[in-house]
Amino acid sequence: MLMLIYQFFETYLFIFSSLIYGISDAPALATAGTDVAMETADLVLMSNQLEKIPYSLALSRATVRNMKQNIYFAVAIVVGLLIGVMTKNVFLASGMLIHELSVLLVILNAIRVIRFGNKSLTAS
Repeated sequence: MLMLIYQFFETYLFIFSSLIYGISDAPALATAGTDVAMETADLVLMSNQLEKIPYSLALSRATVRNMKQNIYFAVAIVVGLLIGVMTKNVFLASGMLIHELSVLLVILNAIRVIRFGNKSLTAS
């Protein structure tokens, strides 16, 4: 039971404290102006539909996961090409072709985030 309470506070205390901190700063940020408030915020709610917050969090997690996949893939390809060039197994033309194809794969992988919808939220 104690472990469950600890996990609850570990998970939600930061979110709750950040929300309260943001609420207490709201009057000062409102005085400073919309641009300043949006620049300093980690999260900007553009509507009054708070039920969309879980969707936004899930979408941001999916986006970060996709970015990490793309970074790891791109770095692996570049390292592989570098090793291939240094061992004289990859020539300029084939290296450029492999690099350009890997860029296209990264773009196609990034496009997958567009299909993220409410179905993805209920599945997790």
